[in-house]
Formats: sequence, C-alpha cells, structure tokens
Amino acid sequence: MYATASVVIEHPVRECAEALTASPARWFPRLVSRIGNGSDKQLAAVGFHIAGMPVRKRVDVAIGDPSVTGDWVTIPIYWKPTFPAGLFPVFDGRLTLVPHAPGHSRLTISGLYEPPFDSLGRTLDEAMMHSAAEATLKELAESIGAGLNGVLAGRTAAQASS
Repeated sequence: MYATASVVIEHPVRECAEALTASPARWFPRLVSRIGNGSDKQLAAVGFHIAGMPVRKRVDVAIGDPSVTGDWVTIPIYWKPTFPAGLFPVFDGRLTLVPHAPGHSRLTISGLYEPPFDSLGRTLDEAMMHSAAEATLKELAESIGAGLNGVLAGRTAAQASS
C-alpha cells in the first residue's frame, strides 16, 4: 500500500537541504542510536495522535545517504517494527525535499508498506490502517519540518547576532 504526507517549510530549499544532509539525529524525531551485539541500530518511535494521546511503535530505522539533484534532495527511509514485529507494517520509502515557493520548501515522505496478516491485513487496511499509516507519515513530516525550522531559525538568529 502507498502512503504519503507533505509539509511546507518556511526556509529556502538550499538551507533545508544543507540541514537534511547533516546527521539524521539532528532532524529525525526521537531517533536513538544503539550499539550492541556487534551491530549499530537506530531506533525511533513513530506514530500519530488519537484525541491528543500519542500512539507510538518503536521501530528499527535505516536512513540512507542523501541524493542531491539540483535543488532536489531524496533520502531513503526504511523501518521495521521491533517486538512484536509481525503485528505492524514495514515501511519502505523516501523523504523528498523540493523548492515550493520563493523562500519555502516542500518536504514529502512517501512510500510503501505491507499490512500484516495477509488478506485480513488488507481488509483492515481499507477499514482503518491506511488512515493510521498516513497519519504516521503526516506527523513524521510535521516533526521533521518543525525540527528543520528550529535548526534554521537558530542559524539565522546566530548569524544576525554576529
């Protein structure tokens, strides 16, 4: 199944691209690196809100290397749920940053997920899981956008005081 969400960031694409090509720990929300058992893992909690309450699932995250083409930036993002893995979908997608309007950028997260439980999962996806998937991507896009706005506003303030 395909899901997508976009936000507009109130900074030029070149500034946003510079921030995105830095360490994902600076812009991916709730990302924690864990070292152990001979491997490095990046863990995060992804999800959405229902009636103001967060609904989150811990996932193993893989964030690929940014690909920059002109003013466009594309970053592969993949996650799979931690325990119990079989109850939640795996996400394979990308973050894309493009120019939007003068001084603004559009950040989009899109990708594919496979609902668990085969045909039952596809039926549940039609009933409610697709909405949860899109809400998860929307919250993630908003969180990344807010983080970039904060990082870039801090840079602008620091440059103004220099």
